[in-house]
Amino acid sequence: MKLLLDLLFPRFCINCQIEGAWLCKKCAQLIDIIHAETCPQCEEIHKNNEFCYNCKRKLQQKSLPGIVWAVNYANPLAQKLIHYFKYKFIQETSQDLINLLLKKIDLMPIIQKKIQQSISVFLPVPLAKKRLRWRGFNQAEVLARTLCKSLKKDEQCIQTGILKKIKNTKPQAELKKLARKKNVQGAFLAEHNPVLKNKIVFLIDDVATTFSTLLEAHKALIYSNNKPKEVWGLVIARG
Repeated sequence: MKLLLDLLFPRFCINCQIEGAWLCKKCAQLIDIIHAETCPQCEEIHKNNEFCYNCKRKLQQKSLPGIVWAVNYANPLAQKLIHYFKYKFIQETSQDLINLLLKKIDLMPIIQKKIQQSISVFLPVPLAKKRLRWRGFNQAEVLARTLCKSLKKDEQCIQTGILKKIKNTKPQAELKKLARKKNVQGAFLAEHNPVLKNKIVFLIDDVATTFSTLLEAHKALIYSNNKPKEVWGLVIARG
């Protein structure tokens, strides 16, 4: 079936137009993986992309330990790949995006160990119903399932339906920094579910800039008294 589909609908690299893949191996090397580990807030060097002490205090909440991202959204090819995924609805490119994230994870042994543990859970950041109807799929969920498959983990590691988006928000990319935090305030609701208790939860999303969405989603999880062991952010690109 795959061979037939490839014959009927051939894929061409979005960069060099060579036939065979949405992103050929040669062009994939043009997307630089971020090697530095920094605090997500102040961007000072900090192990495992954890929030530093001062930034944790400024956030005035029990923050995520840290947020891991693979590439800069400013990279033109990374940006184009994400655009094909989200706005041209080519879900197959999720594997190319996850390959970038896996390269980053390989550089972070502690994070890699946490992800591969049996108690790790992937929680895709949800879309509001209106946005989901327009796109036809939740890009974060597609990424989570692709990551799960790439790691050869049981699909039970993906939990959907616990975290819900209850507010239609404007796209974060259209807003300035201060407006982004206000835009997502109260946007998420998490149902109490014992499946998350004592688990290492990874909130999955495609792009994050101020991390307001991830922080707000995390806040909903904490208020719901789900009592996870840890909650980390895991995204493809930082804007």
